[in-house]
Amino acid sequence: MCGDGSFGQLGTGDNLSRNFPFEVAYFNARHIEKLAFGMHHSLVLLKDNSVYGFGSARRGQVGKCVSRNQKTYNVPRLIDGFPNCKIVNIYANGDHSARCDESGHLYIWGRALIGEDDDDEPWRILPSTSVSQVALGWHHALVLSAGELYRLGVYRHQKCDPPGLGNVSGQQSNTRATSSSRDRSSSLSMLETVPFIDGEQVVQIASGTEHSALVTDKGTVFTWGWGEHGQLGLGDTSDHVAPQRVDIGDNGQRMSGSLAVHCGSRFTIAVNRPSGWLFCNLTQAVVGNNSLIERKQRTPPKWGAWRLLPWDIPVGCSSGDLDVDDWDGRANETVGQFRLILAGLFTAAFARIFWCIAECS
Repeated sequence: MCGDGSFGQLGTGDNLSRNFPFEVAYFNARHIEKLAFGMHHSLVLLKDNSVYGFGSARRGQVGKCVSRNQKTYNVPRLIDGFPNCKIVNIYANGDHSARCDESGHLYIWGRALIGEDDDDEPWRILPSTSVSQVALGWHHALVLSAGELYRLGVYRHQKCDPPGLGNVSGQQSNTRATSSSRDRSSSLSMLETVPFIDGEQVVQIASGTEHSALVTDKGTVFTWGWGEHGQLGLGDTSDHVAPQRVDIGDNGQRMSGSLAVHCGSRFTIAVNRPSGWLFCNLTQAVVGNNSLIERKQRTPPKWGAWRLLPWDIPVGCSSGDLDVDDWDGRANETVGQFRLILAGLFTAAFARIFWCIAECS
């Protein structure tokens, strides 16, 4: 692991950051099955069906705290409270944690998605529902069950969460869930059905900070939620309440069921697996040897515009094959011009100041 360790999320036993990858000693002799990462915490699922958490514990996202003053754990700790059933996946985002077992039972803990009280112990929600997929945002979650898509929690941007979104399910999420009176943006005590185009089944879901995406069985991508940074890929920066069909600009280079979508905090990526093409909105990327390297955006694209990039670049290709040097050349030229403009402005400003001083004296 590497990166920010200020909350202990690297599992090193301290809260220091690391700028080189290192092996987490705690898991040296253990078989890791799944990993999941939130804003300031990490989850690990081992082959023996145990789940470990470390990092920020402020919202209970790494399990029950030993003391009320314990806010972080910088060493992996076992999260208990699960029944004896095979865990198939773990999830994390923001201050939320979740896991789903082979029977479709969903357990969540951490920051409240339902009601107003955080939970430091995993508890099962939707007891009469078999869950196939889960996608966690910072204040909301998507749950896919038998082809039906539901939402828990809210989008904190009010434009994305007007009263009456979708159809409120008649199923109570959990007996502990209560309507909140703390503020208008608190989570709902009922599941809400996410509306989408009739005649298409949802096959995959994803969530970012405050936006969501899905793929249907016909290979169609839909996005909705927070759109300020163009992350919805709709050509604008507007928020959208209901799922909107996205034109990813692939010119039909995909087959039904071949597309997968992924959400970052403020961007979205779709991958067309058989053809090996990557569709990005608001990002420039270099792909080589089946690895994705995000690069700092050098020229502002149209908001929400999708870029088509090759995913299956042959092994051994040079950076010139990807025109990386051309990007950098244009970027350096732009930076140089910007510096000249700044220098001119500062020179003019100082000349004006000296002139004023000379006139006053």
